[in-house]
Amino acid sequence: MPVLCSKCGITVSSQVNNAKRIKRIGCICTGRFKYNTSNGRTILKQLVDNTRFSLVSSLKDIDLSRGCYSRIKLHCRECSTTVTAQVNALLPSSSGIGCFCARPDELQVRHALLNIINLWENGSTVDSQFKFFGELKGRLGKPFSADFAVFDPNMKLMLIVEVDGWYHFNENPKSRPADCNRSKEHDVLKENWCIDRGVFMVRISTAFVKCGIDAWYPAFFTAVNEAANEEANSICRITHDRCYTKGPYFDVRVGTALEVVDSPVVVE
Repeated sequence: MPVLCSKCGITVSSQVNNAKRIKRIGCICTGRFKYNTSNGRTILKQLVDNTRFSLVSSLKDIDLSRGCYSRIKLHCRECSTTVTAQVNALLPSSSGIGCFCARPDELQVRHALLNIINLWENGSTVDSQFKFFGELKGRLGKPFSADFAVFDPNMKLMLIVEVDGWYHFNENPKSRPADCNRSKEHDVLKENWCIDRGVFMVRISTAFVKCGIDAWYPAFFTAVNEAANEEANSICRITHDRCYTKGPYFDVRVGTALEVVDSPVVVE
């Protein structure tokens, strides 16, 4: 019999006894939906059309062999950024796709960074979601990325900027503990990568960004310019509290070349 799912709006043909065992019904919500079919690709196009995104690749060229876990490249029409997300991130039940619309703190920092390099008037550029040349990879082989990278006019990497949320500092977070632990682990690898290659890194906490641009922009402006002129520490951390100088973020760096010695920025 045809069964209409009230969550994803997909109608599937299913046996009557599957109505009692909802996980067996092949709609999108149950993860059993077959995107790698003509009908599945049509449904995917409808899902995309109902969002702020557009498909970067042609629908017929997308590899959907992993079903809802397949990755698709999407361009956000509102913040003009491109993300590679899993298909199930398009579902109404998803917490959202990670473009700048979903990360307003990073968007503020991006605007500030673009403003600073425009003042240089030397042709420097900013790359969002910079991949570490494929050298750094996580446990599943996915390349590490930084929030922003600044390149000089000759496309030499000058500076990396990271915007650090709460999960970089909490020892016992209430959600996603595995992700949080990996974030701290990856932070150390990224910082060592920068030091080994003579690339400067500026870190700023989202808690500081939420204080308002008048609070954090002067310190950020100074840090970026000093890094560009090679007058700063290899790793510069900007915040209004002691999140970088206490707790798990600090503990994993004690006794190493990454030991945090920065003075916190004080908001008047």
